[in-house]
Amino acid sequence: MEDYLNTKNHHKHLSLILLLTLASCDNVSDFSSSECLGKSDAKYMSAEVHGAYLQCYPLEQSEKDVCLSAFALKYISAKQKTDAKYIQAFEFEAEKLGFKRFLNAHNLPCEEVSGGPIFDANASTYIVTCKPIKKYHMQFNYSTKEWNLN
Repeated sequence: MEDYLNTKNHHKHLSLILLLTLASCDNVSDFSSSECLGKSDAKYMSAEVHGAYLQCYPLEQSEKDVCLSAFALKYISAKQKTDAKYIQAFEFEAEKLGFKRFLNAHNLPCEEVSGGPIFDANASTYIVTCKPIKKYHMQFNYSTKEWNLN
């Protein structure tokens, strides 16, 4: 009887994981797409990983490429390392989650980052739009390598 209950719980956990993975895709037919898998895998990474990707975000493109490559080697599975669509989706989702976690750590409401942040060159800030509708202005201090809220 105990084995049956453990098997039943195991199936519930697998079903929950599958349901959550499917929910991260726009529609069921996208489930096996590289983009969906990259996005889903990024969601299951730790806050530390999301924060690390956030630190790469404001760098100049050549520096950003080096930074992201290092994290790709560390966090992306060998099977996905050559899939450009997977890597792009993984990185984009990890960066968005980095912004979300940063804002939440400062007790600001942000359930989800809508799209990518927009850089305002005049103010030298990134405008991050969250759901529910709220905009935050963030600035990266290149000297201290820290994000600040404006």
